[in-house]
Amino acid sequence: RLLAKAYHELGILRKPKFLEVERMDLVGRTSQHTLSKTREVLEEARGGILFIDEAFTLGMPSKRSKPEAGMDAINELIRSIDDAEKDSKDDTHPMIILSGFPLEMYA
Repeated sequence: RLLAKAYHELGILRKPKFLEVERMDLVGRTSQHTLSKTREVLEEARGGILFIDEAFTLGMPSKRSKPEAGMDAINELIRSIDDAEKDSKDDTHPMIILSGFPLEMYA
């Protein structure tokens, strides 16, 4: 949260917003639901920091969804990062921070 405030004061971020989410905030039961949830989170974090806690769980199956659902969220996050890189003059794309245990993140 302090990072968002500091980056905002330095002019790196448009807003001092820090949005912390986890797998259940990004992944739905179906591919379409996952895309919808992930896009909503990306939109809510615009101009600030999107912090994804235990990001390694996106690649794991759960009782509620298939492993592909997590991959759909990952692919949407990558698309957003690619869009931000292509449109470097648009400073409203969120800064995305992925958090997790090192071994699980590399798996």
